[in-house]
Amino acid sequence: MTEENKSLSIVWAGFTALCAAMLLMSAASAKTPEEAQLECQRDWQGLVEQQLESDALLAAWKGHESKCKGTGIYDLRLVSIYADQGDYDQARQLLEAAAIPDNLRKQAEIAGIYVDYLQAVDSGERARMEKLEARAATFVKANPKTATVIAILGHAQVLLGKYEQAIAPLETVVRGGVGNLRDHRNLTIAYANAGHYQSALEMLDKTYAMSKEVTSDEEFMYAAALAYAAVGKVDSAKSMLTLIVTKKPQLKDDPRFQQTVLKAKELSHGALE
Repeated sequence: MTEENKSLSIVWAGFTALCAAMLLMSAASAKTPEEAQLECQRDWQGLVEQQLESDALLAAWKGHESKCKGTGIYDLRLVSIYADQGDYDQARQLLEAAAIPDNLRKQAEIAGIYVDYLQAVDSGERARMEKLEARAATFVKANPKTATVIAILGHAQVLLGKYEQAIAPLETVVRGGVGNLRDHRNLTIAYANAGHYQSALEMLDKTYAMSKEVTSDEEFMYAAALAYAAVGKVDSAKSMLTLIVTKKPQLKDDPRFQQTVLKAKELSHGALE
């Protein structure tokens, strides 16, 4: 599983929380199926809180098959495990074959989008990412309050270089108070590359406050350098570029780094040397 996909597991955590909330609402009628779903959801959450390795989590969850098979929760959680392991075909086959109860149909569709997104990121194929973007956009149009897929849409658009378009969905998630580190990180990148430099700096500060590890993320640091250079903070821009190549010396010869240096010099009107 790539570092990118590890961070994307946070997206799935948001989906899990959504599932739990909807199950609580469904359980108000005290129907036996919903009660079974809630109990299995609690079992799953207990395993997640143990922070088990992927294989151990898979084995532990399979131990709940006799209890939870048929609730929808069991299959959806298996899908998430297989997807996080990079076994996208297995995840998709399971999702297509699963008997999903009506009250979890939307969550099943979200799970499918999640699988498609992880595979698109992992493969690096633009065509696959464009297809995922279209699927996510269609879902969001019909379900405008589903933060998990709104975030995925924004992430996909950043990866496709559609920075201006990515701003709206990412702002929706971040301003709604449900944005995680990656949402803030990608919004910073979208702002900077779309030319909204002051907004980029404001989001940069919020992202850095969430995790100082972003200083090892070259795309984030490139965005920071551009934003600082554009507002005349040349020393800060230079520090961002120096820090990232100190941490990752191989980037010095990377075309993306060289392009960022040239762009930063342009934005600083030659003040950056």
